[in-house]
Amino acid sequence: MRKYARMWLIITIGVALVACDNSDDNGITDDTNQPPSDGEQLSDEVPPQGEQAIDEWLATEAYLDWACELEPNTTREGVHGVNLVCSNNAVANNTEGDDPWPIGAAAVKELYDSDGLDIIGYAVSIKTEMDSAGGSNWYWYEKIDGNLIVDGLDERLCADCHEMASRDLMYVTVSAN
Repeated sequence: MRKYARMWLIITIGVALVACDNSDDNGITDDTNQPPSDGEQLSDEVPPQGEQAIDEWLATEAYLDWACELEPNTTREGVHGVNLVCSNNAVANNTEGDDPWPIGAAAVKELYDSDGLDIIGYAVSIKTEMDSAGGSNWYWYEKIDGNLIVDGLDERLCADCHEMASRDLMYVTVSAN
């Protein structure tokens, strides 16, 4: 009898620990289920917002632990030229279907010179609310050759183009598989 009581206690503790885990596969690990605000970072799965914070985060190359294309793409059409896309777990684990991306879905795009050899900039997108609101609830960041192009929510330069994507404002996704 005592053996079963001990086993029951171990199972109960294990279930409690799993139930108390406040993270999910999108990398958001706080009780608000919101991505980081300006300059704040909760995990390497969801980049911080704000030019200085995101520049520092990009320099760590934490996004290279995400699902990334194997090499820069030189044939994809679009305004970003030669680029390499990395998708966080919120995207990479949900590439099938057409449901909206979860809060915290993010992508980093390394922007390359025309030869595809040197990184000249970055583009980052982060979904901040379940309702994308035509791009208003996405954080957009782009910097090329040290020149800031966009940095903030509801950046129409990005959102107006990304509204034409076939799934919730993301054109290119990389699967975890």
